[in-house]
Amino acid sequence: LMAAKERERVSKELEDYKSAGGVMEDATKDQSALVFPVTRIRNIAKLDGEVKGMSKEAILLITKCAELQLAKLGQESVRVARLQNRRKLLPEDVAQVCASREQFLFLKEDVKDLLREQKEDNYNTAATSG
Repeated sequence: LMAAKERERVSKELEDYKSAGGVMEDATKDQSALVFPVTRIRNIAKLDGEVKGMSKEAILLITKCAELQLAKLGQESVRVARLQNRRKLLPEDVAQVCASREQFLFLKEDVKDLLREQKEDNYNTAATSG
């Protein structure tokens, strides 16, 4: 019964994804294929009060730009970790990229806030379990 409900939920999500312009092909095969869920990007964009409506093409373009920007942020963060002779990527690496690379400066304050929240959560978790 639970499996049937889950199958139904997944098929509905898949239909919604396809109808929203999602691309179901493997992203490694086609470099232009989208990875991010287009519906989610559309919903995030609509959170801006100045956005009244968007064409399908505009959403696809925004989605692809977000994917490319995140890929670049990841590459730069890995580079920072390698410069410190580490193979493990840390949140501080992402914060350093956002604070030092011009194209990511717009994220600097948000990333700092996320790091602060993460440290507080870790502290609270350690305090309640210890």
